[in-house]
Amino acid sequence: EWVSAAPPKLRVKPTLVQRLPPGIPVAQHASHGWSHLVTLVKPRLAAGAVDSLPDFAQRYAAMFQLTILANVKKSEGIQGDAYILDRIAMGFAMSLGSADVVITPETANQFGAELGMIDRRVLAGNIDCLDEVYEIVRTPQVCVFDAKSNMLRMKEHRDMTLRHFVWVSSRTGNLGFLVWLLDRTGDDEYRLAESAFQLLPPSYVEDRQIHVSDGGWLSSIPTPDRFALVQTPPGRAIPFSKAMATVAAKSTFEPADVAALVTGVNESLRALTTSQ
Repeated sequence: EWVSAAPPKLRVKPTLVQRLPPGIPVAQHASHGWSHLVTLVKPRLAAGAVDSLPDFAQRYAAMFQLTILANVKKSEGIQGDAYILDRIAMGFAMSLGSADVVITPETANQFGAELGMIDRRVLAGNIDCLDEVYEIVRTPQVCVFDAKSNMLRMKEHRDMTLRHFVWVSSRTGNLGFLVWLLDRTGDDEYRLAESAFQLLPPSYVEDRQIHVSDGGWLSSIPTPDRFALVQTPPGRAIPFSKAMATVAAKSTFEPADVAALVTGVNESLRALTTSQ
């Protein structure tokens, strides 16, 4: 489904992504007012100096799962009904019995998660990281947000940015999800770090592989800088169209940039279907 043209109603002021309320079973999100699972991230230590860490560090690395939900609804307009991206929010879920449930440190026990002091601190640290996830473009059909990410690049860990592009088809209500990697070139300036973006499948459950760096004589201490994503969340790699590449790495957007980005995304997706 192609992305709707950028409408007059849009927001380009960076805004924190909303938090999910606790208590939502991810598999039953629809009964809690969320129509779509955008992604559920299941992290695991998979590469590097994994064996240098104590067992408890490996357990904590996989304990909490980043969860992004969206709600799509119909909106009445002058030209008829259209589907809109009503809201999008993120939080962390934990496997409780047979269900993954969104929790916070304050509500964990209420939903059956018996967390110790260290468990709560790890969860609180994960949730604090959401304070650095900002929507940079928002229209009735599109949400673009950035998340800082420690990435494995050329055998080193580097502070980079994952840009996420979520959209809903105004005609069908289907949800699309793209992600691409940005490299920082200066204060609030970026460049494309890869030649393609990733088109991710619906209700994407990501097997997020984590690389562990060698900590030297402090190798048993699991400091945050020792963990990095092995790769951009993998889906279907699609080369950036020329139009998309000109704006996809901008740090801030003007309305004309949003229109160019939407045009570029559509060009890239059309090129994919044409090649098939």
